[in-house]
This record gives sequence, C-alpha cells and structure tokens, in this order.
Amino acid sequence: MLKTVLFFLFGCSLYFAQTTAGSSATLEGDGTKVKTSSGEGSGSGNSFPNLTVVQDGSSLRLFLTRAEAKFNNYSIYNTTGMAITENQNIRPTNSYSLDVSTMKPGHYYISVEVVTPANISITQQFIKL
Repeated sequence: MLKTVLFFLFGCSLYFAQTTAGSSATLEGDGTKVKTSSGEGSGSGNSFPNLTVVQDGSSLRLFLTRAEAKFNNYSIYNTTGMAITENQNIRPTNSYSLDVSTMKPGHYYISVEVVTPANISITQQFIKL
C-alpha cells in the first residue's frame, strides 16, 4: 500500500504530458500509448515522435526522437497558460536551440508543431532554473 501511494505521488510529479492535435491522438507519459478520439489505442507510440527538452545553461535544446520528423514553430507558455512566446517560426528541423536567459525561473510548457511525417502538436513541460 505504501509503495502504491509513493509511486502515485512521485509518478504524478514526474509526469510529462505530450499531446497531439490534428490527428486526434494522445501520447501518454513516455509515448508508449496512443489513444485516438474514437477510443482505439494502438499500444505503441512509435508512429509519433517524442519531444526531448534539455536546459543547457541559458539555452533550451529541443530534439525530436525521429530523424525524419521536423517542426517549424514553437510556443512557450507559463503554468497559467499565458503565452511567453507564441508561434515563433523557424526553418523545419528536428533539433533546435533557443535562448531562455531572459525568462524568470519557473515551470513552463513548450509546444512544437511537427509538420512531417504528420501534422501534430507536441507539448512538453520544462523547468527554467
């Protein structure tokens, strides 16, 4: 029972949601489950790329797990949903580094629009130190 409660508490605090739009599918947790709006699940998120966010000093590095996946814009939101930067267009790429030195420390969400192989949007939480 104690293990279950601890797992639930730590699991909730470590959960990073990834959502997709346009295809009406959701990647849950680490991307291992895909659920469509019709309720069907494939049991594997391998058809969708995952977004990896790494803070490196004053830079935020973004990576898509699939080499053929490309994104062409990003938006950053605070925890209340207010846009910090919105629809910042970049050349289509699967990795990108952006300067976050002017942002205040705190919790944020970054959303990227993946244009290949499918038009989806992926959102990932990050903590600005």
